[in-house]
Amino acid sequence: MIELGLQRISRLLAPIPLPWRAIHIAGTNGKGSVCAYISEMLATYNRSAYRQHLGHPPIRHGRYTSPHVVDRWDCITLSNGDGEGMEVVKKSVFEEVERDVLKRNERLEIGASEFELLTATAFEIFTRSKLDVAVIETGMGGRLDATNVLGQPPIFDDDADRKDLDMDMPYFRPPPLVTGITKVGLDHQGFLGDTIEAIAREKAGIFKPRMPATWDTTNLESVQDVLRDAASKTLSETFFLSAPVSATKDDPDHVRANMDVAYATAQKALSRLGRINGDAHASNTRSEELEALYAEMATSHRRVVFPGRLEWIDISNLTERHNPALLDGAHNAQSAEVLGLEVEKLRNTSPSTKVTWLLAASDTKDVKEILKPLIREGDSVLAVEFGPVDGMPWVKPMDASAIVSTAEELVPSLRTAKACGSDVHAAVRAAVQESGNGNLVIAGSLYLVGDVHRLLRSSKPTK
Repeated sequence: MIELGLQRISRLLAPIPLPWRAIHIAGTNGKGSVCAYISEMLATYNRSAYRQHLGHPPIRHGRYTSPHVVDRWDCITLSNGDGEGMEVVKKSVFEEVERDVLKRNERLEIGASEFELLTATAFEIFTRSKLDVAVIETGMGGRLDATNVLGQPPIFDDDADRKDLDMDMPYFRPPPLVTGITKVGLDHQGFLGDTIEAIAREKAGIFKPRMPATWDTTNLESVQDVLRDAASKTLSETFFLSAPVSATKDDPDHVRANMDVAYATAQKALSRLGRINGDAHASNTRSEELEALYAEMATSHRRVVFPGRLEWIDISNLTERHNPALLDGAHNAQSAEVLGLEVEKLRNTSPSTKVTWLLAASDTKDVKEILKPLIREGDSVLAVEFGPVDGMPWVKPMDASAIVSTAEELVPSLRTAKACGSDVHAAVRAAVQESGNGNLVIAGSLYLVGDVHRLLRSSKPTK
């Protein structure tokens, strides 16, 4: 069940100090990528000769993104002991903190949603881990998203709410270091508004008074007008800084746009933390080590690997197929366009231009808009229903037959159109049989990506 609003999350976290500084990212597409890029840039700073030369300690940082891919806790990552790389939080730590959050929710009769419980668990883990910085992705929207409790004063209804207050910990909630908005598109219209401008207004709700804000400048001008207006009303400082052209010239446009947001945001955050000296354009403040740090930050995104984002997977343990399959969680029109461009390259470089698709979608999605950039004459479409989503019981799959019907409506000349029910493993096998050694793409939902990754994990030979 989706319930927007800050009342419940604020009560749930009322006893918990949130002293770490946040980098808060909203948007329709690319926000997970931007968060991952920023994390890698913080790790790049930690490894840098510049930091070591100045004698600054590594930044202890974490990241919270959604939804999870395989396990509920894999949406929470922490920098490891040396402050450089990132690791998924330990299951035991997650479950310990989650138990405390669930008890508080029950005792105070808050009635928090699953996403609010998960967000509270992540934020409390960050506090217990004594982080310096956390990179936070909004769930849906921004203004009323549970993550927007950042920088907000806690709500205490009565003395019962104060029972768990730990007075030994520094109790303050600083506003985010920086807020950023990625590409804004039409999604979740039932909750955020039925125009792209209305949705942008909700996303801009994460801007905080007199705090820096940036956004993807490839957004529609009408979207940027909304963002400028929101920034002016909060007196937010807006800033835009592109990564060096030499670092991004080989990247697709959407990667370049995401990189520019991440690069500007990470630089501003490091500056506000006092970790880099001066503005990136003030050459008189740059040492050779600082220039080397900027250059490495601008290419650090190439080290980031995203499960289910244009991911080539080996499915030979699941089927007889030895050629890799392309796995992508494209779940709205914009992300489908990105996948479509990649698949067009595949059609142009493979012996066959035909593609076998194994598709799934949530029941709230506009599947026609997702399929338009993807399927072509002579392709094969198999549809499947993903399984229950741990911690997100409100998410339901679209009927496989409905996906097939839409595909046939869009492209009547499909080679094959088949509904495969809810057995994902059987559907993968059927798609392999249909594709032979040709192009196979599994797409349409991050929840299907999770199902496939769980199948891959369970199929690995035990040592």
